[in-house]
Amino acid sequence: MRVVKKMTNSQGEWLGGIVLLTCIERLVLLNPVMGPALDPSEVNEGNSIDKYDTFYINPFHSHSTYATFA
Repeated sequence: MRVVKKMTNSQGEWLGGIVLLTCIERLVLLNPVMGPALDPSEVNEGNSIDKYDTFYINPFHSHSTYATFA
């Protein structure tokens, strides 16, 4: 599976940004890359994007996503 990471600066701070709606091509499902440093019981669907820095792109979400990322 393909992996995406949050962009950070040299101090490790997250670099957020604004994406124009006209630049969005499709929805992709992100699955967090879980490691030993984080207790999974502290994570839910509302905070997982903030708790993890690295995500797998789920290519099996739709036919077009599979054709693009598989």
